[in-house]
Amino acid sequence: MTRYADSLEGNSLGCTQYGTYDPDNPLIVAVGPARHFEWPCGTLLQVCGPAGCLIALRADSCPGCGPNHIDMSRAGVIAVCGNPNGCTVIVQRQ
Repeated sequence: MTRYADSLEGNSLGCTQYGTYDPDNPLIVAVGPARHFEWPCGTLLQVCGPAGCLIALRADSCPGCGPNHIDMSRAGVIAVCGNPNGCTVIVQRQ
């Protein structure tokens, strides 16, 4: 997992019904094209890493992400990884 750039704050999310990107919202997940149909907009995903787990919402797309990669907000990455840089996570559909 990696995190969105804070500079994207205020940009529309790919799943437009969920508004705009907020780096302080830990519940935003973006997935790559290979997962768009498996995890459509609005899918709840449990994301677990070394610092804990959270249930987040697939609210965006990450065109450069492969099938085993997600992007989360700064707050989400810190909650799951314990650092702002990213980590290896386990993702399960809820």
